Amino acid sequence: KRLGFCLGRFVGTCVMKHSLIAPFSRGRRRAPALSSPAMALPFGAPCPALPSRGPALPFGGPALRCPSHSQSLPSHAPSPAVCHTNTLCVFHLLLPAAKDKSEKIFAQSFVKLMRYDGTTLRDGEHDLIVYKAEAKKLEDSSLYLNLPATKMELEEKGLSTTGKGTQSLGNCTISKDSFQISTLVCSTKLTQNVDLLGLLKWRSNTSLLQQNLRQLMKVEGGEVVKFLQDTLDALFNIMMENSDSDTFDTLVFDALVFIIGLIADRKFQHFNPVLETYIRKHFSATLAYTKLTKVLKNYVDDAEKLTEQLLKAMKALEYIFKFIVRSRVYEQPYILLLFHYILLPLMTEQLKFHLEKQEDLEACCQLLSNILEVLYRKDVGPTQWHVQTIMEKLLRTVNRTVISMGRDSPLIGGFVASMTATLRQMEDYHYAHLISTFGKMRTDVVDFLMETFIMFKDLIGKNVYPGDWVIMNMMQNKVFLRAINQYAAVLNKKFLDQTNFELQLWNNYFHLAVAYLTQESLQLENFSSDKRAKIFQKYQDMRRQIGFEIRDMWYNLGPHKIKFIPEMVGPILEMTLVPEMELRKATIPIFFDMMQCEFHFTCSFQRFENEIITKLDHEVEGGRGDEQYKVLFQKILLEHCRKHKYLAKTGETFVSLVVRLLERLLDYRTIMHDENKENRMSCTVNVLNFYKEIEREEMYIRYLYKLCDLHKECDNYTEAAYTLLLHAKLLKWSEEACAAHLTQREGYQASTQGQLKDQLYQEIINYFDKGKMWEEAIILGKELAEQYENEMFDFEQLSASLRKQAQFYENIVKVIRPKPDYFAVGYYGLGFPSFLRNKMFIYRGKEYERREDFEARLLTQFPNADKMKTTTPPSEDIKNLPSQCIQCFTVKPILELPPKFQNKPVSEQIVSFYTVNEVHKFQYSRPVRKGEKDPDNEFANMWIERTTYATAYKLPGILRWFEVKSVSTEEISPLENAMETMQLTNEKISNMVQRHLSDPNLPINPLSMLLNGIVDPAVMGGFTNYEKAFFTEKYQEEHPDDQEKLEKLKDLIAWQIPYLADGVRIHGEKVTEALRPFHDRLEACFKQLKEKVEKQYGVKTLVRCLFKLFPHPPICPTPSSLLLFYGLLILSSLTSSPSFQSERECALLTEFPPNFSYLSALAPDVLTHPHTHTHMFVWLSSWGPEYRNCMLPCPNLNPELNLTLIQP
Repeated sequence: KRLGFCLGRFVGTCVMKHSLIAPFSRGRRRAPALSSPAMALPFGAPCPALPSRGPALPFGGPALRCPSHSQSLPSHAPSPAVCHTNTLCVFHLLLPAAKDKSEKIFAQSFVKLMRYDGTTLRDGEHDLIVYKAEAKKLEDSSLYLNLPATKMELEEKGLSTTGKGTQSLGNCTISKDSFQISTLVCSTKLTQNVDLLGLLKWRSNTSLLQQNLRQLMKVEGGEVVKFLQDTLDALFNIMMENSDSDTFDTLVFDALVFIIGLIADRKFQHFNPVLETYIRKHFSATLAYTKLTKVLKNYVDDAEKLTEQLLKAMKALEYIFKFIVRSRVYEQPYILLLFHYILLPLMTEQLKFHLEKQEDLEACCQLLSNILEVLYRKDVGPTQWHVQTIMEKLLRTVNRTVISMGRDSPLIGGFVASMTATLRQMEDYHYAHLISTFGKMRTDVVDFLMETFIMFKDLIGKNVYPGDWVIMNMMQNKVFLRAINQYAAVLNKKFLDQTNFELQLWNNYFHLAVAYLTQESLQLENFSSDKRAKIFQKYQDMRRQIGFEIRDMWYNLGPHKIKFIPEMVGPILEMTLVPEMELRKATIPIFFDMMQCEFHFTCSFQRFENEIITKLDHEVEGGRGDEQYKVLFQKILLEHCRKHKYLAKTGETFVSLVVRLLERLLDYRTIMHDENKENRMSCTVNVLNFYKEIEREEMYIRYLYKLCDLHKECDNYTEAAYTLLLHAKLLKWSEEACAAHLTQREGYQASTQGQLKDQLYQEIINYFDKGKMWEEAIILGKELAEQYENEMFDFEQLSASLRKQAQFYENIVKVIRPKPDYFAVGYYGLGFPSFLRNKMFIYRGKEYERREDFEARLLTQFPNADKMKTTTPPSEDIKNLPSQCIQCFTVKPILELPPKFQNKPVSEQIVSFYTVNEVHKFQYSRPVRKGEKDPDNEFANMWIERTTYATAYKLPGILRWFEVKSVSTEEISPLENAMETMQLTNEKISNMVQRHLSDPNLPINPLSMLLNGIVDPAVMGGFTNYEKAFFTEKYQEEHPDDQEKLEKLKDLIAWQIPYLADGVRIHGEKVTEALRPFHDRLEACFKQLKEKVEKQYGVKTLVRCLFKLFPHPPICPTPSSLLLFYGLLILSSLTSSPSFQSERECALLTEFPPNFSYLSALAPDVLTHPHTHTHMFVWLSSWGPEYRNCMLPCPNLNPELNLTLIQP
């Protein structure tokens, strides 16, 4: 087949060529003697122009000796000799021992290349007869050419090929050996097909002409195209030589269509140039046009009966028309008239018919494309009428075909191109005529425009051509722009007055125009500078053209404008956001016109405001808008509002609101794809807080979920829980139906607010559990349990909720939760984004995160930032630097204990949670030295500058950081600093002792280090420094007002001894033998310290009671708690025994607040027990001097118990 295809180049150049390829194989041999075949192509005898026997034509050159089995042997025969050529195969006997080395022929086979019917030898295998005779007889061709060549021919003559004996034919004997060859004939003049041969030699037997013409269309295509020129010559000769008759016209036309169809096949596409060359150089049937046009007209007239034939003719119409034009090349007017009055009407009718039935769309598309291509040529004369014909009959049909066709159809591009080409060739009067064709049927015009607007908008949104087909897309846009403007004129003329106004039609126009303006292919800023310049030079900026048209159409609406508010706010906003300065200046004023219009009808512009805020969010997030737009929007609208009598104030407020939103949205978009998720969180919170402020619940919830997703990506489960909680708080425990905006997130199966709130609570509790915020989870669990028990009566859910709560309570007591550090971070300099610039934030660190690690993480996010080395507030110069400066230091959260825990005994595990959670105030203490430095004691003039930072919200919250909203600073004197230090040290010892009493398995090392640092003066210096600094006559004379504070400091020093005593006692109980020497030294140092302190500052004793009875005293005592406390002390005294008390005991400490008397609460009957005859003296120590040295006698108590109450 490949050989057949390559003949196209010979056909094209009219070169005659004949080739034979003959692979062969041997049959069986009877003798061991070596034999070898040789093959040649000798001429046959009966040819008057040739010798009786021509020379052998060797395969490929010299005669081939000893070819191998299955070898392909090509041979070429000249055209004059091919009819008398046969293939001769001779066999030589090789005898190695013979003296005569000449090769003698002992047998031969042959086959003729031409058959008796004029066709060539069939391709395929041939079983040849092997003839034996004397060598001289075998050389005489006259003796064997009349003999049968193949066993098939032998059988046709009635002779057997299976006899045992040898058979003789003439002077030759038929051998029992077999010899096979396989042949393939390739020729540009000879064919193996009888029907094709009959057509090529039609003159020899005209009676079979009709049969030959019909049979031609059954011939294999490869055979036809090899004889393309001869076949076409034969067809047109038949037509011309029978010009007086139409007998063969239809058959010839069908045959011509068949051949054109073959060449259109991809398999034979190589022959397209051959056909073109034939038409241009070799076609000469000057009267063919009459017959071709007549048959074509008949087909069109009888279209319903001849659908199949007509369809094939339509597919071949391009070349048929070329044949018609070529046959009347010197009569161009006739051709135009033919096309004008016959072909074009016929073709358009048929195209319309098939398109409406959705039949043969590919052929219709090709035909329409060919027609439009011809009409666009400059050398075909005037075409206005032709375009009008196509427009009237096909434009709407093609439009509907495009609308109904899927975008994945391979034909969509062709139909859109045809529709675009039609519009491109339409002039202004064509558009006017098109509308006039609908007559007075107003609805038909509306339907047509509706269809067109929808189709245009769909094609713009889903372009059928690739984005890099810039020329095609720009050409389509140019055509669409002109069409849109033409149809806009129809709107103004026919559908604007009050009676005929069509709201939906106008609405579709505006949406189409905005979609056209904002389409990707027109955004010139996205192209390279060179391509942008070329596009602008050829097409200008089509966005500006359509934008000005939209503006004019809007103002033309007049009183109808209110019908488009708020629906048109979004499209107009989208248009104004296009980054083209002149377009923005021309279209932003439309917003004021909308405000003014709504205000005129409703005395407000609330609908407009709501819509623009909603749409602005989506547009900016989608990438539209910039700083320039914000400035221009503010400037233009403020100018218009301030000139208006009633909109000056409200308009200015509205503009300010939109500008604030734009700032936040632009910040959010800038960092939306930033790897720094913390910045994304900050911007998200800025936006959602803004929406909360203006009460836009839908947008508020939308950004809540954006924030929640970011937290989950970072494993910030606590913050994710607080974020979702904000959504839950918007819901009620009710059967009220959920609004659509309340269920924005998939996964919630809820129809009522109560159901949705339940599901949210379950998810929030799960997040709080992951974040170890069990206190918060319990609060929500209790609320859920209340609903399950008293409202929903879902006891199964109630049981599950209570089990969860029980587990959370156990976790609070038993699970050790690391306490995060808090860091103050200031971002100074103009290099930071606006939401960080020159602001300070308090950050909640991660678990076990040190300040150094936090700083490193912070600087990774801002690699260009400089770290400030001081903690002092920055100057204005630093804030105005173009660079970035980061200040970071650790701050201490200020405990704010919930009211329910105040004045009640609470374990440290419970209280410790609130030391780092639910906090919004933080302190940073910076030492400041005043006066000259004392080399002997640096505490005397060491002041503390204490800064308190208050955040906008409590931490943790919806973020791990919040902005500092207020800052206050106070100075702490050296004496007050010493008091705080002693107080903190005492608390630290007390807490450590309580932990060891609560959990005997705690390691002893932290306790060892703490005690050693206090009791060994060589390590820390202890309170000796305070004695040198403050307990001197000089200090007391210089600071007479500090006397009370000095007494307080002395009491704190004295109270440190009983704390240390318990710590040393516990240390001795738990110390290992390896650390016994260390403990002995610890006890020795403590003994010396105790003696010194008790001698100078008095003896203080801790109250002890049974841990099981009263494990923790009231932190802030009330009268009732003190009564209970003393009652337990009495019970402890009455049941005291060494073994009982040593079983489990702990130190309980409390201190009275100043300026509050509890003496009246201590009723004697509570402090008295009838079975004891001892007295107890309670020493009340307080800041208030009115309680100092006050003794209350309590009878019947053990006098050895010295009870003193101090704060832990």
